[in-house]
Amino acid sequence: MNSKSRFPSISTKAFYYALRLLILILPCPNLVSAFVSETCGFWIDAYHPGFKGASEVTKLVADVRAANANAVFVQVRKRGDAYYESKYEPKAGVLAADYDPLADIIAKAHDTNGGPRIEVHAWLTVYPVWNGIAGLPQQTNHPYRLHPDWLCKNFQGGSYDGRMYSFDPGHPEAQQYLFNVAMDVVSKYDVDGLQLDYIHYSGKDWGYNAKAVKRFNDRFNRKGQPSPDDAAWMQFRRDQVSSLLRKIYLSVNDAKPKVKVSAATITWPAPPNNEDEWFANSSAYNRVFQDWRSWMSEGILDINMPMVYSPHDQPGYHRLYSTWVEFAKAHRYNRHVVISPAAYMNSVSGTVAQIREALAPGKTGNAADGVCLFSYGSYSSEPGAFEDFASDLTHRSRRGGDVPVFPTPVAPPEMPWKTQPAMGHLKGFVYAEGTTNVLDGANLTMKGPMNRAISSDATGFYGSVDLLPGDYSVTATFTGYNSVTNHYTVKKGSVTTLNVQLSKQ
Repeated sequence: MNSKSRFPSISTKAFYYALRLLILILPCPNLVSAFVSETCGFWIDAYHPGFKGASEVTKLVADVRAANANAVFVQVRKRGDAYYESKYEPKAGVLAADYDPLADIIAKAHDTNGGPRIEVHAWLTVYPVWNGIAGLPQQTNHPYRLHPDWLCKNFQGGSYDGRMYSFDPGHPEAQQYLFNVAMDVVSKYDVDGLQLDYIHYSGKDWGYNAKAVKRFNDRFNRKGQPSPDDAAWMQFRRDQVSSLLRKIYLSVNDAKPKVKVSAATITWPAPPNNEDEWFANSSAYNRVFQDWRSWMSEGILDINMPMVYSPHDQPGYHRLYSTWVEFAKAHRYNRHVVISPAAYMNSVSGTVAQIREALAPGKTGNAADGVCLFSYGSYSSEPGAFEDFASDLTHRSRRGGDVPVFPTPVAPPEMPWKTQPAMGHLKGFVYAEGTTNVLDGANLTMKGPMNRAISSDATGFYGSVDLLPGDYSVTATFTGYNSVTNHYTVKKGSVTTLNVQLSKQ
C-alpha cells in the first residue's frame, strides 16, 4: 500500500492492514494518530455557502479542522465561471469584484497558527460550460457565449443534455482551452492538488460535434456519422478524454511536481466484480467513456476518487457501494484511491459505516488511502449543525458509534512516486514543418529500457508516464510525411520534453 505508516519498523502489507482493521474496530485513537496517514477530506461545492466571502472561508477552515480533516476539494470552476482570478473565464457573479476565494482559502488553510495544515485541491468542472436554465450567461466573455461551435452534440444534433451544455472532448480548440484553464490555476496558485470533475461524455449518444466526427473519419478513412455503438467510435471518444487528462498530468508534473492530480470518477450501475465485467458492463467505460481503470494502470492520475453515492440503509444500494469500493481498491496499481461517499444521502451513522468500509482492507488486501465526503454544504440527511456532525466523526457518540472515524488529525498519505521517484516521464508535440501546424494522430514508437507505442492527440501532444531512466529513441510517422527518429534521455523524477518535427514527402 502507498499510504505509509509513521512507524518505521512496519515492513509488510499484511501487518499494516491488520493494524488498520484493529484501529477501525477497537477504541484506540492514539494508535490512529501514531500509525495512520490518510486523506480525510470534504468536497466544497459552489452551490452552498463555504467560500463566497472571507467570513465563510474562516468558518469553513475552522469547521474542517474541527472534523479532523486534512484536505478540501474546492469547486473553483462551476459552469464556465471562476471562483478565482482567471485569465480565461469570468468571475462568478456572486463574488465581490476584489475578492479571490481560492487565494483566501489557501492562505487560511495553510496557516498552521490556526491549527493543522489543510491541503487545498482546486476542483474544476471540466466539460460542462452552462446549465442553460436561465438563458444566456450575463457575462459577455463567458465561454458558452464565445464558443458555441465547441459544444458537444448528440446523435440527433441537439446540444442540451437535459441538465447542461458541455464542450466536446473531441474538439481540438475546446481541448486546448480546457487545458489552458487547468494550467492557469496551477501556475498562479499554491494549490496542493488539481481535481477534475465531469471529465467524461454525457452519454453514449454524445460526441457528435462536426469537427470531432471529421477527425474520426479522417483517421479511420470513414464517411458520414458513426453509430453510437460503433466500437472504434467508442474507443475514439475514450481516447479524447484520456488525452486531455494525460496532457494535464504530465504538464502539471513538469511545472509543479508536488501538485496532486485527481479525478472524480463514475460508479453508476452495474458495478463490476472483475475486469471482464468492467469492460462489458460498466457505465464509466461503455456509456460516458471515462476509462478510469486504464488511467490508474497507466499512472496518469495521482488520486482516483470514485463517487460512490448511495444510501447505506437500502440493501441494493449497499451492494452497489460495496462492489464499487472493492473494485476501486483492487485497481489502485501504483497510485492512490480515495473513496467519496455521499454524506448528504445518509444519516450520520450510515456515513460512518461507509467510511469504515472504505478504509478497511479489501479482498485483495488493498485498502483505500482515505475518504472525501460530499459535501461540506450538505453533510447529512439528518438535521443538525455541522459542529454536531464533526463531533460525531471525531468523538464517541450515539450517531457516530463508539469508535470515532477521525479521532485525531493525521497527515495526508505520502506519494512515493512524487517524494521518492524512481521513474521519469516524456512529453512533447508533433509538428509539421514549424510549430503552427500540429499533427493529430501521429504514431510514435519508443525504444529503450521500456518500449511503447503511442500517438499524438488533437492538439499534437503526446506523452508517456512512468518510464525507467535511461536513453531512448522515438520514431514518429504520419501519412504523407517523412518519418524521423530522435534520441533523448529519461531521468528519474523529471519530465523530458521532446518536440518532433516532420517534413512532407
